[in-house]
Amino acid sequence: MSALAHQHLMLAAGSPASYAYWNPADKAASATLSDSNKVVTASAGTTSWVRSVTSKNAGKWRIQLVNLNQLDTSGVGFATSGPTGSFLGGTAAGWGLFGNYGSILRLYNNNAILASPGVVFATNDVIDLLLDIGAGKAWWRRNGTVVFGNPVAGTTPMATFTPGTSIFVAADPFANAASWRLRTDPAEMTGASVSGFVDGWPV
Repeated sequence: MSALAHQHLMLAAGSPASYAYWNPADKAASATLSDSNKVVTASAGTTSWVRSVTSKNAGKWRIQLVNLNQLDTSGVGFATSGPTGSFLGGTAAGWGLFGNYGSILRLYNNNAILASPGVVFATNDVIDLLLDIGAGKAWWRRNGTVVFGNPVAGTTPMATFTPGTSIFVAADPFANAASWRLRTDPAEMTGASVSGFVDGWPV
């Protein structure tokens, strides 16, 4: 049974589920975790990446991150289990959407800019990460509006990766005192669900 089918069965049966947050054993030294590992804060102006406790290699998922303190530069995204390098997106193992570089976002992977959409991050922004792992596609949504592309139709993804890769949710607040909250329990998430995507990141 696929992970997606198993999750639907759990929900249908009313079974309790647990959800994955930041992993204290899989982070940069300057990434400080708090609130039961739901919040990551940079304790220095350097790479402060962190990955979720668990990964997934199938399914379509909506995960939510809240920008608790926007400081230039700070980013969120996803990663494989490989080395992230000097920041999330600094190697082929990470994809990080960073703001604000003056007044823009930059999506990095393998130390290259994949996209530079004309919006910015702000404190209290709610960012949805939309992952179609089976198709190897990802989109970001800011305060209910997709930054670029159409996740429902599966078109024009902001990032692509090898389908079926084991993917972790990731963040890199980077700037000293920048901070992100991870929401993986559907009961904590806000805004509209996205058709075809399952809310949350169950263990």
